Amino acid sequence: MSTSPPAKRQKEDAAFKNDQKILIIGDSHTRLWTQNVKSHIKENFHVQGLVKPGAGVDVLVTTANSEITRLTKNDVVIICGGANDVAKNNAKMALNHIGNFVKSNNHTNIIVTNLPHRFDLIQHSCVNSEISSFNRKLMKSLKPFNHVSILEMCSERKFFTNHGIHLNGLGKEVMAKKIVSHTCLLLNQKKNPPIVLSWRSENISIDTQLGRASNIMPTITMETSAKTPNASVDNKDYVLPENNIQTEAIGITVQDGISNVVKESKEDTVAVHQVQLNPARSQKTTNEIEESTTHQLEQKKNPV
Repeated sequence: MSTSPPAKRQKEDAAFKNDQKILIIGDSHTRLWTQNVKSHIKENFHVQGLVKPGAGVDVLVTTANSEITRLTKNDVVIICGGANDVAKNNAKMALNHIGNFVKSNNHTNIIVTNLPHRFDLIQHSCVNSEISSFNRKLMKSLKPFNHVSILEMCSERKFFTNHGIHLNGLGKEVMAKKIVSHTCLLLNQKKNPPIVLSWRSENISIDTQLGRASNIMPTITMETSAKTPNASVDNKDYVLPENNIQTEAIGITVQDGISNVVKESKEDTVAVHQVQLNPARSQKTTNEIEESTTHQLEQKKNPV
């Protein structure tokens, strides 16, 4: 007698190994979650549910140890429990069991649902107050774990049955959509980690800074005039040879504030700088500079 499984079973096992897995473990609140999740999830997901009505967290976390150990970072396990523990005043014990489960199963992704409000009790009942406290402590205790996230249960009255304890059909449908959306977002983030960009160097060159400044407030300087030989300032043309030298018609060549005159008086130096600062010189001032320069040159050639 052959002990090999049928061909159909072999195909199912092969497909199960290749599919991403979603394992739902919970108390009576998780009824029909598996079917609803299957109807909204892609075909390459294998969804399995383990429901134990009336069970506490200690029973739930030990229910599917063999299945959980086979899960990977591409899979998700969902834990929904604690309502029965809070009703029995065992909230602290439930938090400890959830914490131990999270620490011992860091090889896969874990989604923990918080506890729903009890609409069969008054708003400020001791049980509802304990549920609020449980949810706050649960969020705080699971915050340090990167592989764990919390999914909030439906909190509106319209999503619960008439007795107010369990979710109705609409509530279960909403929770299934939330599980599918959260699972897809979680797995996509795991597959596509964020791209880290290096910081731009803070050492900006002076040329770049000057370029930005010129874009903000363009000015005509000796440098810009050299790049554009036909530039004019105050309707007066300049001939700009190489090396950023400004030559005027009067025959004085000025570069970095130094003229071509061998020796010049203090008045001539002031006049030359005035020509640099105020190119729009009058004809009278130009003639005075020419006469003064010519007179000094003649004295040097023909000393007395």
